Amino acid sequence: LNLYKIKLKTLTELDWVTHIQLNRLNRRQVSLMIEKVAGDKALSVEIAKQIATKTEGVPLFIEELTRMAVETELKSIDVSTEIPATLQASLTARLDRLGARKELIQLGATLGREWTARLLHEVIVSMTEEPEEGEFLAYPDQFTPVSNIEEHEGNLTWLDNELDKLVDAEILQSRQSPENKQIYRFKHPLIRETAYQALLKSTRQAYHRRIATVLRKSFGEVVRAYPEFVAYHYTEGEMLDRAIEFWQQAGQRAVERSANVEGVRHLTQGLSLLETMPESPARAARELVIQTTLGPALIATKGYAALEVEKTYLRAKELLETMPNNERMLLRFPILFGLWLSYLVRAKLKTARELGEQCLVMAQQQENAVLEVEAHRALGATLFYEGELEIARSHVEAGIAKYDHHQHPVHAFFHYLADPGMTLCAYAAPLMWCMGYPEQALTQLQTSQQMGEERPHPFSQVVSMQFGALLYQQRGETEKVDEYATDLLKMCQEHGFSVWEPTGKIYKGWALQQNSEDSYKEGIALIHEGILEWEDNLSRILSPVYLGILAQAYVQRGMVEEGLETIETALDFVEESGIRINEAELYRLNGELLLKSAYVNSSTAVEERENSDCSSQINHFVETCFEKALTIARSQSAKSWELRTAVSYCRFMMTENRHEEAYNLLKPIYDWFTEGFETSDLSDASELLQTLNGEMTQ
Repeated sequence: LNLYKIKLKTLTELDWVTHIQLNRLNRRQVSLMIEKVAGDKALSVEIAKQIATKTEGVPLFIEELTRMAVETELKSIDVSTEIPATLQASLTARLDRLGARKELIQLGATLGREWTARLLHEVIVSMTEEPEEGEFLAYPDQFTPVSNIEEHEGNLTWLDNELDKLVDAEILQSRQSPENKQIYRFKHPLIRETAYQALLKSTRQAYHRRIATVLRKSFGEVVRAYPEFVAYHYTEGEMLDRAIEFWQQAGQRAVERSANVEGVRHLTQGLSLLETMPESPARAARELVIQTTLGPALIATKGYAALEVEKTYLRAKELLETMPNNERMLLRFPILFGLWLSYLVRAKLKTARELGEQCLVMAQQQENAVLEVEAHRALGATLFYEGELEIARSHVEAGIAKYDHHQHPVHAFFHYLADPGMTLCAYAAPLMWCMGYPEQALTQLQTSQQMGEERPHPFSQVVSMQFGALLYQQRGETEKVDEYATDLLKMCQEHGFSVWEPTGKIYKGWALQQNSEDSYKEGIALIHEGILEWEDNLSRILSPVYLGILAQAYVQRGMVEEGLETIETALDFVEESGIRINEAELYRLNGELLLKSAYVNSSTAVEERENSDCSSQINHFVETCFEKALTIARSQSAKSWELRTAVSYCRFMMTENRHEEAYNLLKPIYDWFTEGFETSDLSDASELLQTLNGEMTQ
């Protein structure tokens, strides 16, 4: 065999030989190959993903495992799934030819896809030691040392030489890490699978248990960074208590760094193991911690309003009631807060407000400033959507005043999903704009974004981007909306934040239809798509706002029938849900659309239009809409909505030569403002006042 290898190596060094690197298939190619091999027997998305993960892009393995999945109707592909028999025999024979080194390969296969010589060496050495309590198995000989270890104990050079020989034999590959460590991995995943499956189950368990112990004792930095490694080995070693503990740690760490898809996977694994254990107070306490950690991760990946979110928090609340009183306090607040988030986004505002009030009372009773910030955030957001802007502002400002980033490290707010300071300032931006302070609104947004730059936290940044895009849409600044929408979509796609991705499409669509006559249809279609996806998430809280954005696009494009239908849907939603933050704007847009309908539906003769009963009736409805919009805006202290409505109303009055009445309506509203005079709303109002003043002096 060695002679043939030498001859082959000599041939490959000839000048006329071309070397072709056969790379592993990429994700798209793997999916295509699975689809082709499966033919008309389509596999589920989950099975296809598992095949892709297990086969690591190796075509032959993909083909064989896909065929096996189709023929045997496999429900899952996991570490226990055997390699197809068509490959097993030749690979087993190849491993048998390695002699004593086969044991090294099997231990390496148990370690995982790749590992260092030092880790393998520590595990081998540990085999000569007595097992820890809990590591004992039914068979006492499972901790027999690897062959020849006694004569080489403590000799890492010996192991390096053995591994080099396995690299030469094309069993392993090695590479240098950035930390100058030698990393080994199997050249072919099939070899690893064959070696692993050749072990007795009891031996596998013994190896996994010992690996977990070695990691925990000697590789603390690895355990802190990747607790899921330890969790995996304890799981395969069937030490369930330890496994659950580390799955919970892995899930929490993933959520803290916004790796929420990963977090859900780790925490769900922990819950699955918990279900196999008998009920006990200890089990309930562990489940309570996992459920309260799982809640924020589910919100980020499935949406605030997902039924899984409510189910998770209700289960946590049920478990909480079984705890002693002195243990309830710590987790009661995050559970109530999680339920608040779920009910808020589902537009159950009465329940959300009650939960926010409970949170504030609890925080004040405990004299806990950290929790007070979160409670003010809950009430500020709820009241903002209800249109109670003055009270909302007081809560938002109270939360901002109490916020101290030193008291809110990531591990302190991961239960609440986002940095409360960044989120409060983001809420404050559209709130302050509505109340007539466009420059202060920008300042709050800039503060929120500066926090994100100083202490990056992806989900918090996405929330800030959403409210930033909303602010600039309110201000009518198309380029900024497009910029925020682009960044928002990118970050959502990078981190799997499905909950906010539809909003990025809505703002992107609005900017697109503003920018070009040629692309307005594409823009409106994108807004539609975003709204449908938002509703598919069961999210309802911003639906009237997004419908208002769509209606505004219809107004600008003269699409009267579509616009009126959208406004009707939005106003019905307002009455049903109590979300009144843009109610005044919806009535203003309704008036604008009715005005356009008078022209669209009129006859060509101007005299007929002016004298027709239909036109008079429409004008009455238009005026009623504008009057109602003004009344709502004034009751909410929503000065920006009041100004925008007054401008629309005054333009309508000008068509009826009511110039003085229009001037007297607009002038005091405009004079109230002290900032933002370069914004489009105030600029339009200023020009209109000059026109009206000129008309009156003629």
